[in-house]
Amino acid sequence: MNWLNRDPLAKLKIRYKLPLSFVVVSLIAFGLGGFLIINTVHSSLIQEIQTRLKSETIAQSSVFDQHLLMLGRRAQDFASDGFIRTQTEIIEDTTTSINDTETRLINHLKINKLPIVDEFINLHVFDIQANRLASVYPMETGLIDIIAEGFQKDTLWYSPLFHSGTNPVSPRFAVVTPLTNINQTKLIGHLVCVVDFAQILAYLSEQYQNAMSFSDVEKYLTFIDQSGGMLDIPWWTLNRRENVDLLDLTIQHIDSDIHNSIVLHEGRHNCRNDQEMFGFSFPMKYVNWTLLVELGTANALKTITALEERLFLVGLFIAILILVAMYFPVRFLIRPLGELETMAFDIKEGDYSARVKTDSEDEIGDLASSFNQMAEAMEERTAVLEKTAGDLAEREKEIRIQHDRLKTVVNSMNDGLILLNSKGEIVLHNDAGKPFVQHLFATDSSMEKFECINPESLKSKQCIDCLLDLNSMQACTIKLENRYFEVLSTQLPGLSGGAGKILVSRDITDRILMHEKHSRQERLAVLGNMAAVVAHEMNSPLAAISMYNQMLADDFDPQSPYAEHIDVINRNTETCREIIANLLDFARTPTLNMSIVDIHELINQTVRLLVPLHGKTNITIKLFLEASEFRIEGDLSRLKQIFANIILNAIQAVKESNGKVMIRTRTNDSDKCMVVDIEDSGVGIDPGIGKDIFTPFFTTRDSDMGTGLGLSTAKRIAEAHGGSVLLYQNQPQPTIFRITLPYTYRGNREFS
Repeated sequence: MNWLNRDPLAKLKIRYKLPLSFVVVSLIAFGLGGFLIINTVHSSLIQEIQTRLKSETIAQSSVFDQHLLMLGRRAQDFASDGFIRTQTEIIEDTTTSINDTETRLINHLKINKLPIVDEFINLHVFDIQANRLASVYPMETGLIDIIAEGFQKDTLWYSPLFHSGTNPVSPRFAVVTPLTNINQTKLIGHLVCVVDFAQILAYLSEQYQNAMSFSDVEKYLTFIDQSGGMLDIPWWTLNRRENVDLLDLTIQHIDSDIHNSIVLHEGRHNCRNDQEMFGFSFPMKYVNWTLLVELGTANALKTITALEERLFLVGLFIAILILVAMYFPVRFLIRPLGELETMAFDIKEGDYSARVKTDSEDEIGDLASSFNQMAEAMEERTAVLEKTAGDLAEREKEIRIQHDRLKTVVNSMNDGLILLNSKGEIVLHNDAGKPFVQHLFATDSSMEKFECINPESLKSKQCIDCLLDLNSMQACTIKLENRYFEVLSTQLPGLSGGAGKILVSRDITDRILMHEKHSRQERLAVLGNMAAVVAHEMNSPLAAISMYNQMLADDFDPQSPYAEHIDVINRNTETCREIIANLLDFARTPTLNMSIVDIHELINQTVRLLVPLHGKTNITIKLFLEASEFRIEGDLSRLKQIFANIILNAIQAVKESNGKVMIRTRTNDSDKCMVVDIEDSGVGIDPGIGKDIFTPFFTTRDSDMGTGLGLSTAKRIAEAHGGSVLLYQNQPQPTIFRITLPYTYRGNREFS
C-alpha cells in the first residue's frame, strides 16, 4: 500500500505537474458532473411528470365523481316526490282507468322535474315487473337491457355508457333509483333518469376551469364503465367552454378482463397509434367506473433532449478555456512561492532581516508584503509581550474584585440566572435559578413546553433540549410545577473561542392567570352581546314558525302523509329554541345561590338522575367517596350541572363497550379543597383535540346529540366557585376528569 502515499509525478517539475493535474481533475469532474446531472434531471423529470399526472387523475376523478353523485341525489329527490309515488300506485292499480293519471304523471315529470337538471334528457317510470308506466319522451333503443341490473337493486344504481339510437354521437347513461309508496312501506317501481354525458362535460369544463388546466402536451381523458365501455375525450376539448355537446364522442369496448386492459394503459406504455404515453388510472368512488389519464411523452421530454446537447457544447468550451487560462498561474505563481518558502525558512532560524522582493500587486504580492511586515513586527512584539506580562498581574487582581461584585449582584437578583459554558455545563447560577438547575438534567423532569417564539425549532426535540442547545437563542414560556416562567436565552461569547449561554427566568404565573381571566371575560362579553342579538332576532321567527306549524297540525288529518313533515318542523323548532336558551345561559355571568352542600349526596343524586341512560346496559358505575365529613359552600343546582355534564360524557364514552365509570373523592389539605375524579374506560380523547374540549361549541358528536357547551359550562361554574375542571389523564386508558372545589366546612365547623 506504500504506492498510495507516493507521488506518481514526483520526477515532474511543479510548473508542469500543477496545470496537468488541474486540467485532468477538472475534465473528470465535469464529465462525471454532466453525466450525473443528465441522469438526475431525466429521472426527476419523469418522476415529476408521473406525480403530476397522478394528482391530475385523482383531481379529475373527484370532480366527475362528485358531480355524478349530485345527479344521483337529484334522482333520489325526484323519487321522493309524493305526487310521483301516488300517481305510480294509481297506474299500477289495473282496476282504474290510467289514461288521465298517466297524462298527469308525464306532464308533472316534463314540466316540474326534467327542466330542473340540465344533464337529464329523459325520465321513465317502471313498475316492479320492469314494465314502463310513463316516459317524458320516447324510450331510448335498448334501454331495458342496459338497466335490467338496476331493477334488481334497492339503492341508487348507475348504468354503463351507451349510445341512443336517435342520437348515436352523444353518449348517455342512466341513473336508476327505487320508488316506494307514500308510506315508504313497500317498493312500487323504479325511476330512470337518462343523462347526457356531453352536458356533464360542458358543465364541468365551465365550472372547474382550474382543475381542467390547459396544456399543449398531447393528453387524453378516458372513462371506463363496469361493462368495459371506454370513452376517450381529448384534453384540449375541455378548454373550449362551448359546443362540447357537438364533439364526436364514441364509446369503444375493451377486453372482458377490464382490469388487465387498464393495467396495459398505466405507467409508461405504447398506445395511441403506437406512440409512447404516460398513463394513470383511478377508480371513481360513487360510480363503478374508472378514470384513465394518458400523456404523450414526446413533447413532455423535449426539454431534456435539448439540455443534453447544450451540456456537451458547454463542456467542450470549458475544457478549452481551462487549458488557455492555466498559462498564467504557471508563469506567475510558482516562482514567487519558491521565494516565500526560502524566506519562511530564514525566519524560522531567527533571521528577521530576511525580505522578499516582488513587483506583483496580486494576492502573491500581498502575501510577500505581509511576510516582510511580519518580520519587522516580531521584534516590536517581543518588547510588547514583556510589558504585557506585567499588566496581566494587575488585571488579574482587578478581575477577582469584579468577580466578587458580580457574584454578589447575581445572588441578590429576584430573577433566576443560569450560565452554561461551551460544553453545556452549568458553571454559575443564583438562588432564584435553583428550580431550573434541579430539572435541566433530570430524566423525569416535570417541565413542559407552554409557548415558544420559534416553535419550528422544537419539532425534533424537547423543551429542555432547546434550553440546553447553545445554538438556540429562544424566548419562551414554560410550565414548571404548576408555575409559569418566562425564559430568555442569550449567547455568551467565550474567551477560548467556544460560545456559552445565559438563561434568565422570571415568574409570570400571576400575569398569565390574569391575562387568561381577562381574555375569558372579553370572550364572554362578546358572546353575551351576540347571544342577545341572536335570541332577539331568532325567537320572533321561531315563534311564528311554531304557531303556523301548530295551525297546520290542527287542519291536517293525523293520517295525512304531511303529518310527518309537521312533526319534523316542530322538533327542529324546539331544537333551535333549546340552542338559543343554552347560548344565553352560557353567556350570562352565573348567579350563585350559596348554601352548604354535601358533595357526596350531590353525586349520589346525579347518578340516580342518570340511571335511565345506563340502567338497561352493562355499564358499571362505582363510587369511592372518601371525604364524607367535608362540606363546601356553593350553588346546589349549578354544582349538580357540573357533575351531570361530566358523568354523562363518561357514560356515553363507554356505552358501546359496556365499560366502567368510577367516581372518587378525596381532600387536598394543603390547598383546602375537595378533589373529585371521574374516570371512564372508554377509548379516550384524541390528543390532537385535547386542548379544544373546553372551548364553547366544540363537540365531536353529531349536531343532534349536543351543542358543545357541556364542558365549557362546567368549567365556568367551577371557576365561579373558586375551583377548576381539567382533563387530568387521557390516552392510554383510563380517561380522568378532575374537579377541584374549595371546602369551607368540616362537619359543622367553618374553616377560615
